[in-house]
Amino acid sequence: MGFPPAVSNRIWLLRSLGAWRAFRAGAEDPRGTQARLLRSILRWNAGAEYGTRFGFGGIRTIRDFQERVPVVRYDDLSEEMEAIQAGRNGVLTSEPVLLLQPSSGSTAATKLIPFTATLRTQFNRAVSIWSADLFWHRPELMDGPAYWSVSPLAGQMPTVSGPVKVGFEDDGAYLGGLTRSVVSAAMAVPGELARLTDPEVHRYATLLHLLGAAEARIFSVWSPTFLALLLAPLEEWWESLVSDVEEGTLTAPGGDPVGTEGADLSVPEPNPRRAKELRAVGPHDLPGLWPKLGLLSAWADGSSGPYAGDLRRSFPGVPFQAKGLVATEAFITIPRWGFPGGHPAITSHFLEFIPEGAGVEDALLVDELEERGRYEVLATTGGGLFRYRLGDIVEAVGEGGGLPLLRFVGRIDRVSDFFGEKLSDGFVAGVLDVLTDEGDLSPTFSLLAPERTAGRIRYVWFLTLGSERRGGRVPDTGITGPRLDRALSENFHYATCRRLGQLAPAEVCPVSEGASLRFLEVKGREGQRLGDVKIPALETGLEWREILGAARQVEV
Repeated sequence: MGFPPAVSNRIWLLRSLGAWRAFRAGAEDPRGTQARLLRSILRWNAGAEYGTRFGFGGIRTIRDFQERVPVVRYDDLSEEMEAIQAGRNGVLTSEPVLLLQPSSGSTAATKLIPFTATLRTQFNRAVSIWSADLFWHRPELMDGPAYWSVSPLAGQMPTVSGPVKVGFEDDGAYLGGLTRSVVSAAMAVPGELARLTDPEVHRYATLLHLLGAAEARIFSVWSPTFLALLLAPLEEWWESLVSDVEEGTLTAPGGDPVGTEGADLSVPEPNPRRAKELRAVGPHDLPGLWPKLGLLSAWADGSSGPYAGDLRRSFPGVPFQAKGLVATEAFITIPRWGFPGGHPAITSHFLEFIPEGAGVEDALLVDELEERGRYEVLATTGGGLFRYRLGDIVEAVGEGGGLPLLRFVGRIDRVSDFFGEKLSDGFVAGVLDVLTDEGDLSPTFSLLAPERTAGRIRYVWFLTLGSERRGGRVPDTGITGPRLDRALSENFHYATCRRLGQLAPAEVCPVSEGASLRFLEVKGREGQRLGDVKIPALETGLEWREILGAARQVEV
C-alpha cells in the first residue's frame, strides 16, 4: 500500500475498533464471553480426529469440557504433530494447517506449532485490541512510522520433511491479509530485511532505516535486550551510517557495498538534511536521534524487568508500555493504556488457570482469579491446542476494566535439578528481585546458573551493575554468597541439598559490561530468533562463567 504512515495507522485504527469494542463488551461478562468462544472452537473442530476422540460434539458446558478433555503438553501430542507434519488433514482441527511455526522464547526452538486461519484471526483480534486501545488514548502515535522488530529469519528455520510449510516469512506475517499490508506500510524498517542471513549486515541495515526515520513514533520489540544488541554498534558504525543516510546507499559494516544478498533490498532515499541533523546530535543522544518517539514497548515482567529498566534509562522521557504475555501457541494477555498489567485475551482463546501448587482438577476460570495469586496458564485455541499447558506462570496483580490484571512471573518448565534442589525460574526470579531491591541495585544483567567447581555444583548469581556502580565488584550491600544461599534456601529442596553437602555454597559474581549481548549472541548461534530471546532468571547449563566474562570470584 502506498499510503503514508499517518494514513495507514488511521486505517489500522478503524479496522481495529470492532475488536476493541467487542473486547470491552465481553469484559462485562467474562465467563459468558469465554463460554461462547469455547463452544465455537469445539463446534468448529468436532469432526476432527481429536474432537471425535473426546466427544466435542456432545460437550455443552465448561464443566463437561474440563471433565472430558485432558490437560496436555506438547510431548503428549507427538503422534498428532507427526501426522500433521506428514500432511494428514483433520487431525487436531477440521480446517487445514497453513504452516508449522517453530516455538521460540527462553529455550531453543524445537516445537512446531500448527497455525490455522482461525488461529491467525485470534491473534489478529488481540493485536487489534492493543493497537486500537493505544491509538485511541495516544493519537499522536499515528502520525509517524513505527519500528516493529524484524529478526533475521533466513537459515534459522528447522528442516522438516513433509508437505507443510515451516515458519512465517517475516515477523508480521501472522497478521495476514489487508491488516498485514496496512501495518507494513507504517513500518520504519521493511520486513524484507528478514532475508538477510548475516546478523551484522542485518543489524547495519536496520540501523540505517531507523536513522533515516526522523518521524518515528514507536519502537516495539519483544525482548528489551534485542534493542540493546541492535543499538550497541551505533558509535562504531556512525560515520558509515550517516554517510549512507546522506547518499541513499547501503554498505556492509566493514564499509563495502552490500553484495547480491542485499542488492534487491530497498534503502532510504538520499537525505542530506537528515544526515546533517544526525551529525549535530551524535550517536550517544538516543532521544535526540528520534525526537518524536512517543512509545517504547518491550517485555518488562519476570526476568526481563532489569533490562526493560535499562532500556528506559537509555531513552529518558519516552513513555514505556510493557508487552503482554504472548506465546507462539497463544496470545495470553493484552496491554492496555493506563493499566499496570495485561488483561487476559478473553475474545481470542479460552483460558484456564491452575493455582500454584494445585492440580489440574482445580483449574479456575478468568473470573475466579484472586489478587496476588499465582497461576499456570492453560490455553484452548483455534490452532488445535486444547487445555494446553504453556508452561507460563502469571500473577494476578489487581483488577481493572472488569478483568484481572496479570503479570508474567516465569516458566514452570525451566527447572535446575542436579540433586533434587528443584530450583524453578519463577522462584529464582522472585529471589533475585528481593535481593536487587534489598541492595538498591540496578543490574544491567542478572542470571543465576549452576557451575561445577572442584568436582561440586554451586549456584552463581552473575550480574553486571548499572552505570552508577561499576568497578568489577559487588558493593557492600549485604548481597554476598551467604545471603544468596539463605534466600535460595527458602526453597525446602535447595535447603536440604545444602544441608546434606550435595551443593557447594552459592556465589555472587560480577561480570563485565556487555554480558547481556554475549548471552544473546550465544542464543543466536543456537538458532533462536534474536528478537525473541528472553534472558531468564535461571539457566541450567554449566558454562556461563567463561561466556559472560566473569570478574574475580567473590569469597563466600
